[in-house]
Amino acid sequence: MAKQNRVCIESGYKYEYVGHGGKGAKWRSSSDALWDTVVNKAVCGKLVGHRRIDGAPVTVVRAGGKLYAATHATRGLPANRAKPGSRLRFV
Repeated sequence: MAKQNRVCIESGYKYEYVGHGGKGAKWRSSSDALWDTVVNKAVCGKLVGHRRIDGAPVTVVRAGGKLYAATHATRGLPANRAKPGSRLRFV
């Protein structure tokens, strides 16, 4: 099976990267202060990776030219292997 690289983060709380979000963005090593907590609708986009924000593991998604992150239980597993409480949906 091909690796899935498009995910949706459900509506609700998520982080939005407020630093430079272009192709060369340093989101992996950026300060946690550059991630604002936002509440908005579902966001679907390209899975760009994982990191920790405030000590919690998150998945990072690029959608509409912005970077969003959400805490999760799956850490990139396919939806059929998602653990209860997962906030990600693979499409």
